Amino acid sequence: MSNTPNSPSPPPGGHPSQTAPSLLTLPGEIRNRIYEFALHNPEGLTHTTQIVKIREPQSGKKKALIKPLFHAFIHPLSPGADNRPAVEYNQLKYVCRQLYAETAGLELKLNAWVVPGKYDRRVSPEAMLVRFTRSCAPQRLTWLTNISLSPTVCDCGAARDLRLLDRISQANPRLTINLFLSNFHFGRKAMYALRLMSQGLAIALTLYGVNLGFLLEGTRWAANGLREDKVKAYRARHPFSSIEARNLRVRPQEREMTDEFVESFVEMFAKGYLSKKAMVTWLSFAKHWINHGMSYGKV
Repeated sequence: MSNTPNSPSPPPGGHPSQTAPSLLTLPGEIRNRIYEFALHNPEGLTHTTQIVKIREPQSGKKKALIKPLFHAFIHPLSPGADNRPAVEYNQLKYVCRQLYAETAGLELKLNAWVVPGKYDRRVSPEAMLVRFTRSCAPQRLTWLTNISLSPTVCDCGAARDLRLLDRISQANPRLTINLFLSNFHFGRKAMYALRLMSQGLAIALTLYGVNLGFLLEGTRWAANGLREDKVKAYRARHPFSSIEARNLRVRPQEREMTDEFVESFVEMFAKGYLSKKAMVTWLSFAKHWINHGMSYGKV
C-alpha cells in the first residue's frame, strides 16, 4: 500500500512500552489499515484544478501553476453546493514528512473519482484528465481503477481529446474510464424511445463505426433505415477516429432505468410505432447502455 516500515520506531525519550502509542509508532501494517479507513470516501472524489503561485528561486519572480485538487464529492443540487469551498481530501500528508511519504496519492488508489463537466470548452474534463496523466508519476497511474468524466458537450472539437482518452485507456488496462455524454440522454417522457434510438445509433456510428440500423426493423422508421451510403456520409461529417479501448465506456447521462422510461416504450408500442420485438430489443440495449455503457466490441 504505502512505504511504511514493518517495525515501529521507538518514540524519543522512552521505550514503546513506557509511552502511549501514537500513529507513527504503530506497525506499518496497522498504519496502512488506518490510512485505508481515513482516506476512503464511499461517494468518491472530485478532481478539479486550482491555480497556485510560486516564487522561482533564481529570479524571485512569481509563477502561476495549475495544480490538481481532489476533494470530497459535492452533489451540485445539495444546499449551499455553489458556496462550499473545495478542500483537499488528503490532509494527512500535511502533518509531517513521514505521513507525506506514506500517504501522498493514496486517495487516488482508494477511491473512484469524477472529473465534472465545465461550460468552458478550454478546460474540458477530457483535457483535465490528459493533463493529470501527463504530470502523474507512472507508478501512481497504475493505482487508478475508476474515473468518470461528465463533459457538457461532445462535438467534433472533442475528437482529439477522445483519441487521447482512448490511448490512456489502452495504456492502463486496469483503469475504467466512464465518459458520460451530455447529449446522450433520453429527453422528455414522450420522446424517450425516439431520442434513445437516434442518439444510440449516432454514437455507435460516430465513435465505433458500428451500424445499428438493423434495430430499426419493426419500427415506423424502418423504411428510412441506415443504408451504407448514409453511414458513409454521416461518418464523413463526424470525423472521429473509432474508439478501440475496451475499458473506455461511453454512457448516457441517466444512471438508472426508471419506470417512466419503460412506460414511454410501452406507449410507443401501443401507438403502433414499435413492434413488440423491437420494443424488447431497444429496452435491452437501453439497460446495457445505462448499466455498462458502450465500449469497443460491446456496443
